[in-house]
Amino acid sequence: MTKPPPDPDALAALAATGPTELRELLLEICSSPAWADAVAAARPWSGRTGLLAANAAATAGLSPPTCTTPWPATPRSARRGPATPRPSASSPACGAPSGACSAS
Repeated sequence: MTKPPPDPDALAALAATGPTELRELLLEICSSPAWADAVAAARPWSGRTGLLAANAAATAGLSPPTCTTPWPATPRSARRGPATPRPSASSPACGAPSGACSAS
């Protein structure tokens, strides 16, 4: 099964997202606030490669246990509609086993 190509508009929408909503979106990927803050602080990203580099740097800065699932193939874009509940360390959205993500 092939993956669709990354949507450049999704990255632009993500980059234009306000700080509070961006943090919420990033916490849907990995429940570590330290990771989300580090990725957000790396804005503006120089495209998909820049966002992936921000993820790598943020992940490297975490101490175990951390999210163990790699970054998705395409970044989540700013979504419209009601906000979804933020995952916790006991139920990470990144697909890592329960308790695999740190709360720091």
